[in-house]
Amino acid sequence: MAKKHPKRYGKEQIEIDILAQGGVPTQNQKTLLLLAEMKTLYTNLSYKCISDHYKGTEKILSEDHKTIRKAINTLKYSLQPVINKKH
Repeated sequence: MAKKHPKRYGKEQIEIDILAQGGVPTQNQKTLLLLAEMKTLYTNLSYKCISDHYKGTEKILSEDHKTIRKAINTLKYSLQPVINKKH
């Protein structure tokens, strides 16, 4: 019987599962933990950008915006083969 997968498999549940399986994470769990970190980075940067736009703050400087865009484009380019892979 196939496992019913949850709609959300968050950091807490991943860590519980890792402990339950003897403390050794699978490759999938390692990836999911890093994706959770990426989600947090996205949220923090997004809120700073929105604050800068609507409140006139400068939480992120012009040069920082360039660094962020470069990093995102590098990530997108690097992951393109995995994303486009047909299984």
